[in-house]
Amino acid sequence: MPNRLMFSAGFALLVLGSTACRLEAQTRPEGTFERTLAVVGPVTLDIRTGSGSIEIHSGPVNSVRIVGRVRGGRSWFFDDDDDVEERIRQIEAAPPITQNGDAVRVGPVDNDRLYRNISISYDVTVPMETRLQSRTGSGSQTITGLSGPVDVSTGSGGVTLRGIQRDVRASTGSGSMQIEDVGSFIGRTGSGGITASAVRGAVDARSGSGHIDVKQTGEADVSVVTGSGGIDVTGAHRAVHARAGSGTIEIEGRPAGNWDVETGSGGIRIDFPEDSAFDLNVRTGSGSINTTHPLALLAAISRNRVQGTVRGGGARVDLSTGSGSVHIE
Repeated sequence: MPNRLMFSAGFALLVLGSTACRLEAQTRPEGTFERTLAVVGPVTLDIRTGSGSIEIHSGPVNSVRIVGRVRGGRSWFFDDDDDVEERIRQIEAAPPITQNGDAVRVGPVDNDRLYRNISISYDVTVPMETRLQSRTGSGSQTITGLSGPVDVSTGSGGVTLRGIQRDVRASTGSGSMQIEDVGSFIGRTGSGGITASAVRGAVDARSGSGHIDVKQTGEADVSVVTGSGGIDVTGAHRAVHARAGSGTIEIEGRPAGNWDVETGSGGIRIDFPEDSAFDLNVRTGSGSINTTHPLALLAAISRNRVQGTVRGGGARVDLSTGSGSVHIE
């Protein structure tokens, strides 16, 4: 009998908890607003939200269209949030949007109680000729089809940038990045992978923990660093700086500038054109060293250390791994 009573009590608590969650989801207040602003020249957009996603894409050249989706927090947990629905109606009536000519700012002023425990997600259509600064405390961001430059950040959430003609800068405390068809790229993520393809300019990508994959189409320097995770770089034709705390590093390109490649634990594989000329310095704590290029030795060769020149020498290529083999093809 006691077991049956315990089971019944537990089941009742489970049902009550599920019902409360359903009721909270059903009663959680929501709202929307939409505004269209007239513009005549290149736009400067500054947009931010404490919690919520941001999507921005290109559209007509003479307008900025802003759609906001407002959602209240769990008001029954907070004594000062009993008026959350009323505050949402106020936001619908007077959204946090200001315009000064072709400069548009979207988002509340810091510490405005009107927006406490309220999230706003934005879907914005702007002219292609737009400079953008975008911030969210928590939420993903997707930006496509702008001239730029673009500067985005999120405390927690993924970042996707595609078709940006000029330079981009992106950061996230936790989340992955997908970057495609941009000018130069600077990216930072505390935890998450970075994938950047069709980058026409320089690359500076860093991740505390995550794989980094870069495909470069222009001739500019590359710097990639990850605390934990592998690195893949394709199309590098200038200086390269690559560091991995642990993980394999694979790089394809031509050493027209100095290369400095190091991993604490993992193999290194380098793919150079057959006519490449460079100075080579390779070290490995544990692993073999192999190359298919004609190497003129400058120092005694050993299993773990090689120094020499290839085809008369050129840019410096330094490769180092604490544990792993090195292949240069």
